[in-house]
This record gives sequence, structure tokens and C-alpha cells, in this order.
Amino acid sequence: MDSKRPRLGPAVIVAIAFVAAAGCWRPQMGTVAGRLTKDGKPVANAALTFVTPGHPTSVGTTDADGRFTLSTRRLNDGAYAGQHAVVIRRDPPTGDPYEDPLKTPLKAEVIAGRHNVVDLVIDR
Repeated sequence: MDSKRPRLGPAVIVAIAFVAAAGCWRPQMGTVAGRLTKDGKPVANAALTFVTPGHPTSVGTTDADGRFTLSTRRLNDGAYAGQHAVVIRRDPPTGDPYEDPLKTPLKAEVIAGRHNVVDLVIDR
């Protein structure tokens, strides 16, 4: 064997393989931004929650123009890929189906690795 050529020990090879594999197991996410309106007008100060089974929820709050961005683990990091039930809570509570993740008619699809624009319209 050539003594001038560097050798990688088994521990280094295992460490490299572990780091490479860790990136493959990371859940896929996409950034999400949008606007919430009712009767064509922005809905301000509404708390939005995107719910999908098996993943943490993603949350955002609408501004004065009804615009929002979602955060899951870090500010504005988006949501996990997949189909989400969209829950909307306003103050005071309205008691409408938008407040219940099992009854809300609003759904949103998030695609991993993309900036997803989700414009939501409510009728109550």
C-alpha cells in the first residue's frame, strides 16, 4: 500500500455516511404565504393554523391587508408538504366551522421545495 496516500478510517467513513443520510430523512417543507379575505375584503388579525396528520402544525397571523406567512419550527420557514386542513380563529370567536380542524371546509396543498401562494376566501 502507498504510504503517501491518506487513509480514511472506518469512523470517518461512518460519519460521512451518517451526515449524507441525515439530509435524506429531513421532512420536506415549502414556504407558504397568502391572503385571507371575506367578501373581497382583507381579514385582519386572524390566527391561521395549517394542520396535517403526522407533522407539527404551521401557524401565521394575518396583517391589516389580510396577508400572512407560515412558520413551523423557525420564523417564515413554511409548512410540511402535503394536504392541510386550514383552521382560522378570530377574536372574538365566531363559532363557525373554520375554527375546527375536523369541520373546516378550507384545504391547502403545500409542495416541498417551492414557495406556495395560498389565497383563502371565507364566507362567514
